[in-house]
Parts: sequence; structure tokens; C-alpha cells
Amino acid sequence: MAQGNLVGEAAQSLHPEGRLIAHVGGLASALLETTEMLAEPGDITLFEPALRYADVLVRADVLIRRDGRYRMIEVKSSTKVRDSHVTDTAIQTWVARGAGLDVERVELAHIDTHFVYAGDGDYRGLFAYADMTDAILPLQEQIPVWIAAAQRDLAGPMPDVAVGAQCKKPYACEFLAFCQPESSEYPVELLPNSAKLAQQLRGDGYADLRDVPLDRLKREDHRRIWRATVTAQPELDSAAATKLAALPWPRYFLDFETVGPAVPMWKGTRPYQKVPMQWSCHRQDADGTLSLDAGAFVAALEFASQRTALVLGKPAPGFFEAALASMDCPPKHAVMVGDDAEADVAGALRAGLGGAVLVRTGKYCHGDEERFDPPPTVTVENLSAAADWIVAHSPRSY
Repeated sequence: MAQGNLVGEAAQSLHPEGRLIAHVGGLASALLETTEMLAEPGDITLFEPALRYADVLVRADVLIRRDGRYRMIEVKSSTKVRDSHVTDTAIQTWVARGAGLDVERVELAHIDTHFVYAGDGDYRGLFAYADMTDAILPLQEQIPVWIAAAQRDLAGPMPDVAVGAQCKKPYACEFLAFCQPESSEYPVELLPNSAKLAQQLRGDGYADLRDVPLDRLKREDHRRIWRATVTAQPELDSAAATKLAALPWPRYFLDFETVGPAVPMWKGTRPYQKVPMQWSCHRQDADGTLSLDAGAFVAALEFASQRTALVLGKPAPGFFEAALASMDCPPKHAVMVGDDAEADVAGALRAGLGGAVLVRTGKYCHGDEERFDPPPTVTVENLSAAADWIVAHSPRSY
């Protein structure tokens, strides 16, 4: 709902001359105000006017009158025209024409994902406009039949129709909870990607996942969820533990959320573009200690100071260049010694140093010398062995 409101506001911003018919909770007031405004002479643009015909009430998103003729625009947050949109615009047009409006053109405005927000609230180009005038024409004769059937259903007893896929397409019905009240702690709908299976299980009398026979579940992930639900115990995969144990220390855990609004909020972004936000990076050392890595603090300082930080540290080339400059040493005459195959060794070699020695101490984990590119010039047991290797080789080579 919130996203739809933002899309509607963006569409309204493209018509600064428009006038909003409010009265969200008062349809009678909305009808009265709409009638009064349409009675005014000349051109007019209305947002959410209320129109009624044959006991059917609609509220159009944008209604534009020019020279006595009307253009009606239905605004959607989708990125293309859907079948349900054709029906939607057809009914709105039928009501508008029945109410006496000469609707000449009907359009559907949907999000254009190629749009790039330039900032300053300028949303020109956010919408692509599809002409629905011809598409809705064949439906105009059918609409009275639909309306009559719906009115008969409303006047009659509760329909005896089982809950099914039709209750969620094209949109979830607001009465679904009434027709299918939650009757179990673990409903069969907990199974992922299983709407058809859940419907079959409910049809066979199974509402709670714990009551479902295991042989009714064919997928392994469904069976795993069933076992955890029935036993009330977590199920851990031993293969995952083996893979985790092989990871070197320290270990970093990056957690972030993304937001992808239909109406871009930040300059240079597109509709529905995934923008990372609310992120954190935790570091775990070999002794189990967890700590926040420096990145979170850098981001906080950047936000507080409104400045972009210049990060100087391994494996950035600038770090090695600064160290070499302080010693007035050409890169090819320098050798890096370290226990970090990525930051120390690969970083130094990418910065152009003549050599890099990896020592099997500290952060080193078995196999590190083969994990990163470029690999170390040589791998030795400790710092003493590294010094021996350097002495044994001609310094002029570096």
C-alpha cells in the first residue's frame, strides 16, 4: 500500500495543475466534490475522482478534461501491462462513460525500469504509457453481466467455494483469513513453493504440517522441514560443518539488507534497483572472539562527517607505495614478509614489489599459498627462515 501511494504521488507530480479529491474514508463526500469540480467550466485535471454508475463506484487515478473530452490514466507500480489491468481499466471506463463522461482515451501508466532518477523530485520519464482504448473495447458488453453476477452473490448466501489459487491471483483476497482461519500452529502452507501441494493436503483433511504423513512429501527440503517441525529440534547438515571447518581464520560475516523502491529515492538509481543498506561486517578469530571490522566504523565516520574516507591499508597499492616512498626504495628492490596470503603477499606483488615471502605463522592456514593470485614467491616456516631466504638471495634481484 505504501509503495502504491508513492507511485501515485509521483504520477501526480507530473501534473502540477491537478486537484486531489481526498475523502479516503468518505465516499459520499468524494462523489459530491467530484461532481462539483466536473461542473466547473473549462479544462481540469483531477486526482482520484469518485465516479458512480449502476451502483458501481470507482476512483480513477488521473482524469484529464481538455475541450470537453476526457483522458483517463490508471497508474500501476508494475513494470508492464498485465491481464488484470485490462479488466481494471475496462470497468473504470464503463463506469465513467455511464456517468456521462466522454472518455476518448484510456491509458495505463506503468513503471519504466530504464528511467534513471536525476534528483530534485524530477520524475519525468518514470512512467511508460500504454494505450488501453482499443484493448478494453471488447469487454464493455461483458461488464454488465459481471456486475449483475457479483450483485447476485452479494445479495445471496455465503458462496460454497473452496479456498484455492483464485484467492491469491491476481491479488490476495482481503477475506482470505475469514474463509480460511488459522486453525493450526504449523499450517501446511509453511512448506516453501508448495501452494498446489498445500491445497491438496488441506483437501485431504491435513491442516497442520505435523499431521501430514512423511510419504506425502517428495522434496528433500520439505521432508527436512517436516522432521524439524515434528521433533521440534533443529536439523544440522554435517557436510556444512565440514566445509566451515576448512575455512581459514579470521572469518568475516557480511550481513546487509537491500531496498528497491518503485520510485527511486537516490540520484542515479533506477526503479526497483537493489540498493544495499543497513550492513555490517563481523570478524571471528580462531579463539571464537567476534568483533566488528573496521568497515562499520569507517562508514559511521563518513556519515557523521559527510566526507569520503581515503582508506589506506593492505592490500591497497597505496599502502605499499607510501611505505616504499618513506624508505626511498624502488618497488623491485623490496620484499614483503607476512602471514596473510591475500593482504600481505598478493597485495605486495600486485603493487609491484620484487618478491613476497609467506610465513606459516599467525594468520596462515594450510593451503593459503594456493588460494590467492598472485601466489607467494616462496613459503617458509617462520620469520627466521624468511630472513635466511632473503639473505641467501641477491638483494639486487629485488
